[in-house]
Amino acid sequence: MSTVILGASDTSRGEGIIFATYVISAEPVFGAFLTNLEPTMFCRSIVSGIAVLTLLGSALTTAEAQRRIFVNNDEYALSSGGITQVGAASVTNFTRNVTSWLTGSLGGNVLIASNNFGFPLATISSDLSSGGYSFVTTQNNTALGWANRNSFQAIFLDASTVGPGSNAQLQLDLQNYVLGGGSVYLNFGTGTGSAAQEAANYQNFLNYFGLQIANVNYNSNIGVINTSSYAAQGPYGAALFGGVSSIYVNRGNDVTQGGANTAGYNRQIFGGTLFGAAAPVSVVPEPSTYALMIAGLAGLGIAARRRRS
Repeated sequence: MSTVILGASDTSRGEGIIFATYVISAEPVFGAFLTNLEPTMFCRSIVSGIAVLTLLGSALTTAEAQRRIFVNNDEYALSSGGITQVGAASVTNFTRNVTSWLTGSLGGNVLIASNNFGFPLATISSDLSSGGYSFVTTQNNTALGWANRNSFQAIFLDASTVGPGSNAQLQLDLQNYVLGGGSVYLNFGTGTGSAAQEAANYQNFLNYFGLQIANVNYNSNIGVINTSSYAAQGPYGAALFGGVSSIYVNRGNDVTQGGANTAGYNRQIFGGTLFGAAAPVSVVPEPSTYALMIAGLAGLGIAARRRRS
């Protein structure tokens, strides 16, 4: 039994790629089938098959790259105070890492739905643009800005951010935003209200994706945190903390895994309770699927060489 995977495309007639798998039970039939194919069709099949593999890989990468959440126990990491404490290099790398991890790309639109000092627009914009990133960063926490949230690939906000409606609606909006393809960066430890109030503002949203915020007291973590080991911690450490040697924190809400995790997300906590990341479980094709595609393309190549000889 042989398996042939063909991709045929004829853009001159406005036809898209057709991807099909044929299982042929007899070798003579397989040989006759390939022998009767015109050379032009061989070329089209091979090229189109490769194109299909490329598109498949691209689609999988894109699907895994969005719908992510990053939670910081505290608001100081990206702030001017944080830069003073640890130096610009770590903060710049951290800003670039988190933004590109959330969006899965080196460009796009980011909404900063907060006026908190933890998200300095000028610094964030400079860090991204100077690194070759083509992000458009907008600071707007008005009702109109929130209404346009779906035009952004990522939203940065803090635990004191309030929406135009109820808090319950804000959390539902964020949940639907993430499920629809967006990503969220969320700061806690703002000192607005209390630790319990900050946690309550986003607990339902985070629980849906398997993360939880301490709702009793702010933690006692104050100072420069050595983050150089985080990059070696999989699955998200390298992407988030590569080139980040330290981050400054100043009493925040502990971040842990918890809640119903209705979305079925992968979760990772860094620094014990300092940072949390959540992302969809990767969808990776079975090895047998790749084997079938490669075998089919190889079969076409062998048949084409035999025909030329």
